Amino acid sequence: ILSALCNGLIYRRIKYEESYLPNQDKDANGVNFNDIICSSVQSVLSVAAIIIFFFVVSQSLSPLLNLIPDGLSSIIKGMIEMTQGCLSVSKEYNLFWSVPICSFLISFGGVSTIIQSITLLKKVNMPTQLFTLQKLTQAVISFIISLIFSIILI
Repeated sequence: ILSALCNGLIYRRIKYEESYLPNQDKDANGVNFNDIICSSVQSVLSVAAIIIFFFVVSQSLSPLLNLIPDGLSSIIKGMIEMTQGCLSVSKEYNLFWSVPICSFLISFGGVSTIIQSITLLKKVNMPTQLFTLQKLTQAVISFIISLIFSIILI
């Protein structure tokens, strides 16, 4: 939460162009219940497909990641798919390091989560690079805050 607040303070001065605002249909009466249901189902299927795709990619890369030292391969797994990465990090690192690293991975979300978010944010026309940069800075801030708490508490 602290990293999200700090990140908000860092990016508070960004002026969003008119094109970043949600697309508004001029004919709001043209939206019916069927359109809403179809759009929702399409969004759910899109997110599910992305999750499955990156799970398969992560599993497929496992033999290659076994060639890399375990700690580093855990972080790479987390950068691809956060859940498997955090589980792997918690097994590979002691509590002092696993908390900040998992905090980084959760705040960043992994490529899988970023692509899910971008897919759902395409209606807002937010630049992909800006969104990714904001996720990365929040992850770094989260790592630093968690590291400070680890130093104090562990």
